[in-house]
Amino acid sequence: MKLQNKIHLYTSGVFAILLLLISIAIYFTFSNLTYSSELNSAEMDTSSTAASMISSAGVIPEEDLLRAFGPLDGAASIVTQDQRSFGTVLSPGQNTLRNIERIFYSSEHAEIIKVDEETFTFVSIPMIWTDGSVVNLQVYESIETAVSNLEVLRNTLAAVMILALIPVFISGRLLGNVIMGPIRSMTGTMKDIQKSGEFKRIPLEEKSKDELYQMGESFNHMMSLLESNYEKQEQFVANASHELKTPLTVIESYADLIKRRGTENPEVVDESVEAIHSEAIRMKELTQQLLLLAKHGEQWKLQLERVNITSLVKESAEGF
Repeated sequence: MKLQNKIHLYTSGVFAILLLLISIAIYFTFSNLTYSSELNSAEMDTSSTAASMISSAGVIPEEDLLRAFGPLDGAASIVTQDQRSFGTVLSPGQNTLRNIERIFYSSEHAEIIKVDEETFTFVSIPMIWTDGSVVNLQVYESIETAVSNLEVLRNTLAAVMILALIPVFISGRLLGNVIMGPIRSMTGTMKDIQKSGEFKRIPLEEKSKDELYQMGESFNHMMSLLESNYEKQEQFVANASHELKTPLTVIESYADLIKRRGTENPEVVDESVEAIHSEAIRMKELTQQLLLLAKHGEQWKLQLERVNITSLVKESAEGF
């Protein structure tokens, strides 16, 4: 996979995951708040209904009391300790609650339940009935309106996430192009150098402090160093050829002299050997000097000292 595609994929993927996590957090936070609010409201209404029924019990029939104080969309009933219910009232369309199992609770109980895919708040509150027994007032109230609102919120968050991914997708592509621009330019310059053998630089439009500009600047500096070293290498070869030519010529001349007159004149042999030895030492020193010239200027370690110009000129003249 190309680097640009990786950048595009990673930026879009990370933002999509982050946006998904935020949407999930928003939905579940709002969902918990909604259910808690509905349950608290149902508990308060049921407590108020229980207080009203206790004050009116024995005067008004149970069904009339439950019908008067019961929920508009749900069911209400009184459950005895032996799990029997009486006075059950149902709102229109809630016949599914008629056959639901009734359980007696010794303390106040509240929860969110589902009956046939419909969501209800269920609240059970114990109270003292007219005969002195403890009974439960149990109320079921539909909260499908809140559930529908949560579904709308879920769909809205999903749509917003999808719409938000469009600019993220585009910006990821643009970001990849911005990052890959100098890299492509560098790659193209390298290929041109391989084909032409010339030292080329990356054109930098404007000076900035970002890493991409610094990378291009470093590449151009490296090309300058390589070009400088290449020129030094060529100069070294030229200097070596020129500087070594003289001592080699001297050595060759004295060697020819030994071949022609060495057997007849021992003094010529001694003089020639001394000259050849001197030129060999000079070649060694010259080689070291040429190697020093081939080094970068910052690597030179120069040691300044006084010399006798007269002696230096005489030694140089004797070498020619």
